[in-house]
Amino acid sequence: MAHLSRWLAGERLGVSGLTPQVAKRFLAARRAVGYALYLSPALVPLLRYPRGLGVAPAPPPPAPATPAGALLDRYQR
Repeated sequence: MAHLSRWLAGERLGVSGLTPQVAKRFLAARRAVGYALYLSPALVPLLRYPRGLGVAPAPPPPAPATPAGALLDRYQR
């Protein structure tokens, strides 16, 4: 958690900027400096907790897998 906090500060981001895309960038940065264990699973609770508090954005909805799903998605909106 301390690594993530420092990385966010270095990127000039707060908890509210912790999106799935930002988390992927963090993981890539960690891998680039040699960390290889406990990367992805460790972020799950780190992303879930601030979302539960309402201070981090919710994950985007999954993209429709089929053209029919895309049509249904547009219809629902």
